[in-house]
Amino acid sequence: MDNLCLDARTVAPHFGDLEAERRALAEGTACVDLGDYVFVDVVGDDRLNYLQTKITQNTSYWTRDGGGYTTAVNINGKLLFEAWAWMLDDRVRLVM
Repeated sequence: MDNLCLDARTVAPHFGDLEAERRALAEGTACVDLGDYVFVDVVGDDRLNYLQTKITQNTSYWTRDGGGYTTAVNINGKLLFEAWAWMLDDRVRLVM
């Protein structure tokens, strides 16, 4: 999970053919274009405590490779962002 780039994979980023991509997905091989996403790494010994105050996910139960879908809202409950979070060895990676 630490390496989220396509360079280390043998899957083509796209086939240029929607039906070929659907067949690949049905066979269990899929590729997602992450070009529109932002990756944020939160580092430091207090990263879980910090995130606990910023996101809606309860970080106290996270273990290595833990995490999941989360959001952040402002004081009025308006959505600021949504993200997928992964607890890695030395950081938490947010994919927004």
